[in-house]
Amino acid sequence: MKFISIVVPALLLCSAALSQATSISSSTAREYVLYAKSVASSQGQRSSMEDFYTIEQNKKCAFFAVYDGHGGKEVARYASRQLHQRIFEHKDFEVDVQKAIVEAFVAFHKELDDLGSDEDGNTLAEHQGTTVALALIKSGYLYIAWAGDSRCILVSQDGFTSTVDHTYWIKAEADRIKQNGGQIRNGRILIFKTQGIGSLAMTRALGDKFYSPVGVIPTPEIQMHKLTATDQFLLLATDGIWDVFNNQEAVQIVRDELKENGIHETAQKLISKSEGSVLSADNKTVIVVSLSDLGPICDESDCDTIAPPFSFSDLDDSTVDSDDEKSQL
Repeated sequence: MKFISIVVPALLLCSAALSQATSISSSTAREYVLYAKSVASSQGQRSSMEDFYTIEQNKKCAFFAVYDGHGGKEVARYASRQLHQRIFEHKDFEVDVQKAIVEAFVAFHKELDDLGSDEDGNTLAEHQGTTVALALIKSGYLYIAWAGDSRCILVSQDGFTSTVDHTYWIKAEADRIKQNGGQIRNGRILIFKTQGIGSLAMTRALGDKFYSPVGVIPTPEIQMHKLTATDQFLLLATDGIWDVFNNQEAVQIVRDELKENGIHETAQKLISKSEGSVLSADNKTVIVVSLSDLGPICDESDCDTIAPPFSFSDLDDSTVDSDDEKSQL
């Protein structure tokens, strides 16, 4: 298993390839793969839920994403409703998926200026933000993009490959912050402005515009992988899971559950095991996607989940899923 990894803005044009996955015909005459998945969320011990997710499968691609909001839930919620649409609607989506993803992230970040204002008159995205970890499957290729410390892991027969959190631990990330006048203390980015002092854990995110002057950016990192018969499953999770488990531990729990009971309760099993730990206070969201047999065929009602259109009037409603398999938000 080998990823082609691109740290943007350096972009790589990816030529399309025929999907190796088996397609199906549904009652609505659509022919495309529906990947079996499991999804679950938990508020943990926090006073509010700021995690969201998006799952959409259509004739063009399959899309899975988790969002971990901070400073409030509005930016994360809005991203879960809109970011995938910005990617799909990008003019180059059919010819250069990586370019479409990167430019959609950056454009969406700018769009957040119109999200609304807080009680102090600041835009909501000034002090609110969200991490993103997404997996997009199109034409036989897997694209993983992320900003922040939510993770996506591709598990294959010969091992697994994980995203790397965008934090001060990464030298290039810390250097960018320092070069722009930011400080790093006790594992957090500090910024001193006339409007006040800010503290942030990650070096990339959507929103968090208060920290833009010191190099906190919305630009995602991207990995591309051609799917093969050895690929088994994807695991996406917000950092509440990674506070408790390392990559190997989480992968083993999911692998064992898949072998013993199938995919249906796999995400919930991972969350349930994490909540016995003293480190489990944070919100948690998990998506597991089966890649076995290059795309398992399953009933559309179990596979095809689409986040409904976003409405600003819905900001107080935390429901994010439109089918019967709702997360615990």
